[in-house]
Amino acid sequence: MSGYVDIGLDQGTGDIAYENGKMKWVTGDDEVMQRVKIRLRRVYGEWFLYYTAGIPYFNGRMLGANDYDYVKLTLRNEIIRTKGVTACNAMNLLVDPQTHKVSVYAEITINANVYKLNEEL
Repeated sequence: MSGYVDIGLDQGTGDIAYENGKMKWVTGDDEVMQRVKIRLRRVYGEWFLYYTAGIPYFNGRMLGANDYDYVKLTLRNEIIRTKGVTACNAMNLLVDPQTHKVSVYAEITINANVYKLNEEL
């Protein structure tokens, strides 16, 4: 997917990324992967211009839930619905029951290239 350009985000902090004192830009497959990560972090209802966007983490079925199939399906659908993603080949979740943090491991196909996603939510 070409033609899209976005401001690069620092993978650790989520802030704007800088390279050699200049703002970093992402394009192509890197931009699509960054958009996937942003979509997985967006909480349902948080964006005032499109309040139905996002993952319903606080609906009672996501955080602290034992329905891992529902969580996996919800996250997988969000990945697949990202423009530029052609497939989500594999996905595993690791849930910490004490902190309720979910680590997502997925293999995503973009433009016939397979990328590994390792994201903690």
